Amino acid sequence: MKILIAGGTGQVGAVLRRGLAERGHEIVVLSRAGSAREGHVAWDGRTLGPWAAELDGADVVINLAGRSVNCRYTEANLREMRASRVDSTRVIGEAIARAARPPRVWLQMSTATIYAHGEGAPNDEHTGVIGGSEPDAPAYWARSVEIAKAWEAALAEADTPYTRKLALRTAMVMSPDRGGIFDVLLGLVRAGLGGAVAGGAQYVSWIHERDLVSAVVHLVERADLEGPVNLAAPNPLPQGEFMAAIRRAYGRGLGLPATAWMAEIGAFFLRTDTELLLKSRRVVPGRLLESGFRFEHGDWPEAARDLVASWRDARAPRRLAVEPGDASTTAAIKGAVVAFVSQVVFCVALLVFAGLTSRIANDTPENHAVVAMLAAVALAPTLLIGAGLGWLARQLRRGRELALTIVAVPVPVVVFATVFGVLQPSIDALLFGASLGLMFSMFHVPIAVVSALALAWWVRPAPAMPNAGAPGEREHSTLRAPA
Repeated sequence: MKILIAGGTGQVGAVLRRGLAERGHEIVVLSRAGSAREGHVAWDGRTLGPWAAELDGADVVINLAGRSVNCRYTEANLREMRASRVDSTRVIGEAIARAARPPRVWLQMSTATIYAHGEGAPNDEHTGVIGGSEPDAPAYWARSVEIAKAWEAALAEADTPYTRKLALRTAMVMSPDRGGIFDVLLGLVRAGLGGAVAGGAQYVSWIHERDLVSAVVHLVERADLEGPVNLAAPNPLPQGEFMAAIRRAYGRGLGLPATAWMAEIGAFFLRTDTELLLKSRRVVPGRLLESGFRFEHGDWPEAARDLVASWRDARAPRRLAVEPGDASTTAAIKGAVVAFVSQVVFCVALLVFAGLTSRIANDTPENHAVVAMLAAVALAPTLLIGAGLGWLARQLRRGRELALTIVAVPVPVVVFATVFGVLQPSIDALLFGASLGLMFSMFHVPIAVVSALALAWWVRPAPAMPNAGAPGEREHSTLRAPA
């Protein structure tokens, strides 16, 4: 089949492009980037143009276009979110109406956010409660529901008698792709965060990437289905349990929780909105299940384990120790050399500090303040060292032990030398501190080398991955091929 995907350059678009192409379908993407990329055709999402010729004769059109909701909900952003969705839906309807050979199916993206905030009965397409007037929700959340209603209204108003139309009320799509929702959530877990937010009772609806692709194919093949369809796994769960499953899958026992006001502060600095975290979305796929669709990943704990495994597979080539031989040893010894050089830099910084403070002859409170300020400046190289070693640890993946050993040994020296200099602001005291730092650095070299060699033994060569595909393609061979 020829499948046209409008707005197919985001995370969901990447999932559908990859999954549908694997099944042998021809994919054409409408994007603002235009024809600079193979398989992409330029459009502006508002007006008819040469792009409409691609739609004529296509089998399926999927419209994902719309400004990202990952932003601050300012008035300007909300207007753009609405216009980008409604305008793109309207113009695709016009193109279908004018086509000599219109597509037989139009899958229009919508959102599970259209349902009311609440922790009660789950929402399916038949009995689900449309939101917008919940007494326990912030008033501005109603704007998201209004946008979703306008989005679906534009689809309903399109005059396409020969094209079957479906509104995809889609939950959060989980894939291991870099920058996607799951990648962001896993990043929080890896940072020691990822606990319950605002108590964690609000429900999270989700769908695994492979189930999304399979559901799209199912909807195309089932000629009796039209109208709104929930694309969500059958088992939504509270946010606290949702994040706990990710932590277990990754091997982290604890995650720091956050209150609602902490989430507000974090959302402000991340330039996003807390509705994405705090709104309870308990959505279930009533019509999909009624039509016989079977989910490959219906339970979140199992899906989280699969996604974490895929995430790790996609990033495994970044390990330094991926080849047999001495690659890991060489890399670790380089880390030890970096540690030694960093200590020399630190001692030089102390000597410079001593030279500056030698001009301070009088033991006065003002001079003590100047010495304290210079001592803080002398700590800067150590902070840079820590950042560099953190990068090294990340590259080695399991190199935290090396980084901690390298950093932990000189830290007492840094503290002692700077405190000693503040209490005794004289050239002799600072020279003594610098000498002490150099002496500890010399003892530090064998410690760092031993740590490096131990790490080299610990970080085993990664197993070969024959016929490895692109990131996120693990186990896609289990998907059903096109008829």
